Amino acid sequence: MKRKTQRLTFRLAFLLLITSPLSSAAAPSHTGIAGQASLTISFGLGVEVSPGVWIAPPSVQFPVVASFSVLSARTGKQVARVTTDRNGTYALSLHPGTYVLVPDAITLVGGCSVSIEPIEVTVHARQFTLAGIYYFRLGPCPIQADP
Repeated sequence: MKRKTQRLTFRLAFLLLITSPLSSAAAPSHTGIAGQASLTISFGLGVEVSPGVWIAPPSVQFPVVASFSVLSARTGKQVARVTTDRNGTYALSLHPGTYVLVPDAITLVGGCSVSIEPIEVTVHARQFTLAGIYYFRLGPCPIQADP
């Protein structure tokens, strides 16, 4: 009976180990990704007037609250889900490796939606990799009055 209980305990422990998501395995607290999400709204594209000299209409950049999934680049499986703080900043402990950040679209006042492409990030041992999430919108969102 004792041996049967030990086998059952071992099988349950093994099952829990192989079915747990990667993020539940304690990642080192000094290894991972960190950054800030921000939105830039530009009121026109810049024009290069000479090599390296650009004239551009005004633009504004500010931090935004954003959410994104972190996928393993090797397996494609989600290892974490992150939401930035109100200043747009985040930090996530991860094991060394290559990951893909898949930012959700953000919705602006007026109902405009802004999205960006996934971002590949390589995490090295004993350091945080900086990974900014930069949304860009050309022009303001039109605001429509109710009839």
